[in-house]
Amino acid sequence: MLGGEYACSQPQELKKLVISSGPASIPLMAKEYDPLIAQLAFDIRETLEDRNIQGGYDSEVFEKAASVFYARHVCRQGTSKFVTLGSFENWEIGQEARKVEAETLLLNGKYDEATDMCMVQWFRVIPKVKSVTFENSNYMGHWERESDLWRLSDLSS
Repeated sequence: MLGGEYACSQPQELKKLVISSGPASIPLMAKEYDPLIAQLAFDIRETLEDRNIQGGYDSEVFEKAASVFYARHVCRQGTSKFVTLGSFENWEIGQEARKVEAETLLLNGKYDEATDMCMVQWFRVIPKVKSVTFENSNYMGHWERESDLWRLSDLSS
């Protein structure tokens, strides 16, 4: 996301850009958690949904339920991955991404918290863009499927 913001300033030196599991919109990403949570077992879902409504992220019950989600969709995060706080909570790149002149490679994993919907805004507005979703990967697909990454060639060479 930071790379995308930087690329919008159109630095002459920047020829290629890789955005890996970086959503174009934090509010959209927050909405995309719901379908991911819906895929979990009922007791896990119920715990996560209750805690996200009532708070209590430091409870042992929440930690255990969250670890199931984290193991499936995230490498590692802070207090709660489901609620974004502070100045970052409403960040969106929006139409600014049209300014990106560098050839751009978008990466995410099939089981990534940065779902295809989170990445599509980049794809729709960056002029020279290619998108790859790694099968059997989550947030760290570029590490989990490193050999596949280097086969993508023209943007990685």
